[in-house]
Amino acid sequence: MHSAVHKTNSRKLLVLGILVAAAAIAYLFVDVSFSNERLFRYAMKIRIPKLMVMLVASAAIGGATIVFQTIIHNTIVTPCLLGMNSLYTLIHTAVVFFAGSGSFLAVNANVSFVVDLFLMSTTAVLVYSYLFKKTNYNVLYVLLIGTGFDFVFRKHSEYAYKNHGSQ
Repeated sequence: MHSAVHKTNSRKLLVLGILVAAAAIAYLFVDVSFSNERLFRYAMKIRIPKLMVMLVASAAIGGATIVFQTIIHNTIVTPCLLGMNSLYTLIHTAVVFFAGSGSFLAVNANVSFVVDLFLMSTTAVLVYSYLFKKTNYNVLYVLLIGTGFDFVFRKHSEYAYKNHGSQ
C-alpha cells in the first residue's frame, strides 16, 4: 500500500517537474530573436534572473504553505483566509499614514520591509495566539474570526489610504 502511494506521488511530481521545465523553457525562448546574437544575449540577461526569482518565490511560497498547514493541522486554511494579507496591508498603510509618505520609513524599501515584517509578525503572534487560546485551539473558530478580521483590516486600510491620499 505504502509503495503504491509513493509510486503515484512520484509520478505526479515527475509530471509537475516536466510541466515546470516546459513552462520555463517556453518563458525563456518564446518571442526571442535567435538570428541576432546580441538580442538573444540581451533577452537571456533579462529573462534568466526573472526565471530564477520566479522559481525561488514559488518554492518559498509552497514551502511556507506546507509549514503553515502542518502547524495548524488543516490543509484548507491559508494565511489569506485568516486575514494575514489584509493585516500586512493595514500595517503598511498605518506606517505610511502615521510616519508620512515622505518619511524614511516609507521611502526606504529595505527599512520599510523590516519595520512591516516586525510589526506584522508581532501583531499576528499576539492576536492569533490569544485567539487560539480563547477558542481552545479550534481552527474553525479562528478561521471564522480571521475572516472577520480580514474584512475589518481591509476596510481600515482603505479608510486610512483614502484619508491620507486626500490631504
